[in-house]
Amino acid sequence: MNRFCSECGHKLEADQVFCPECGTQQKTEKLEQQQAPVQPQAPVQPQAPIQDQAPKPPRKPMTLKKKVGLSLVVLLAAGGVAGHQIIKANTEPQQKVDAFLQGLYEGDMDSAMGEINVPKDTVSDFTAFQDYLVEQDLTEFKSRFYEAGSGVVEDGITRVVLHENGTELFKVKESKFIGMYPGIEIEAIPMDVELASDVEGMEFMLGDESVATVDGELPLGKYLPGVYNCSLSMKNGEVEKLVESECGITEGDEILLDFNLKDMGVEIWSNDEEAIVYINEKSTGKTVKDLPFVGPLAEDETIKLFAERKNVKGDVEQSEVIEAGIGSFIQLPIYAAVAEDEEKEQSEEKEDEEESEEAAEEEVEEEETAEEVTAEQLQTFIADFRSAYEISLNAKDFSVVDSYLKEGSIARKELVDFIGNIGNDYYLYEFWVDEAVGVEIQGDKAFVTTYEEFDFTNHLSEVTNYKRSKKYEIQGLDSGDLKISRIDIIDTTRD
Repeated sequence: MNRFCSECGHKLEADQVFCPECGTQQKTEKLEQQQAPVQPQAPVQPQAPIQDQAPKPPRKPMTLKKKVGLSLVVLLAAGGVAGHQIIKANTEPQQKVDAFLQGLYEGDMDSAMGEINVPKDTVSDFTAFQDYLVEQDLTEFKSRFYEAGSGVVEDGITRVVLHENGTELFKVKESKFIGMYPGIEIEAIPMDVELASDVEGMEFMLGDESVATVDGELPLGKYLPGVYNCSLSMKNGEVEKLVESECGITEGDEILLDFNLKDMGVEIWSNDEEAIVYINEKSTGKTVKDLPFVGPLAEDETIKLFAERKNVKGDVEQSEVIEAGIGSFIQLPIYAAVAEDEEKEQSEEKEDEEESEEAAEEEVEEEETAEEVTAEQLQTFIADFRSAYEISLNAKDFSVVDSYLKEGSIARKELVDFIGNIGNDYYLYEFWVDEAVGVEIQGDKAFVTTYEEFDFTNHLSEVTNYKRSKKYEIQGLDSGDLKISRIDIIDTTRD
């Protein structure tokens, strides 16, 4: 016959005197016999003669109501014992941990996540979270979980379960069912994520969340750990560029996603800031002034860029087409417009000369008395300018070359703009060849044609070799005070 504890209802073995569940001493037939006092036996009396006795009336049968009531009492008692055992089993810490781990191992993350709590406003990707959890030694992970759960039930103190890399994953807290059955609850620990960038206005997506980048740090919120899909996109006027990647939110309690976005695109300069930028022969609809940076680009991606404008006559003028990749700084000067301005200037000078014959005669006299400037002197002047120009570029200091340039000239304006807009990133110019290949003297002006070769090293230590042919216009031959008034690039090749 089954025996149950008279105090808590726990099932007992036949010979158990104390309940293993609550410790209450149990009554047994053997024990009752040992504890019963010994009564003295009464003397045997002579048996009285048997007399006729009236028969006892038959026992009244139990009513249906009593039978039902008794049955309910028995059922409730049995149900209470069974319910106690079921609740106790289901509130064991191993039960909750096993349910979570089973869903994790089987890839049923909806079931697994049903066993844990995720703080409000936490961004989560269950697949990324699962991949992150199962990449570690799962036997050790399960052992850490069991140990934390058992410890919480024992003393009520919250424990933290770690990833094998030391990152905090879960808080295991005490929880009681109906106020008496000890158990645990599991809460995921999210990571605080921030984005650092150096370009404004790009769209950054992390998982399903998107933000606009700023020049600085931007909080993104709390994320469950894992490796998330991420992307950067930017509308370069009418041309949109997109780069997709992966972002790891895997170690520590605070994650900084640091993007040097200028390294993921191309910086642009032109002597005409109002010229329109073209990417791969498609107009961006943006000027150089409004679009000094184009990107982002993939690591091995290149684009073709040029700047275009219309001159006062309505003719289209454009810079040379340059193919560039990430981390490049390119120059897109438009020299045709310069030539037109110079032609106008020459025309005005000619008109001034024709207005006064006397002034023309004085000019001739000055030329005859002035010391003649030789081709060798002009070559030396240009060589000195190139040496100063190399120093000026690397020092980002226009004053080094200012004395070589004619005040108010196009050449001076272009170099002021170019050196002033180089930026603060590291770079290095190294001039290797400066050779004058032709000299032409025309009155008070001279034209020196050169072949120049130099290396440009950007902030990524990428070196580009340039080979160029240029034509310099030099004024001031009559006075000997030589000044450069115009610089035209005839041809450029890159290696």
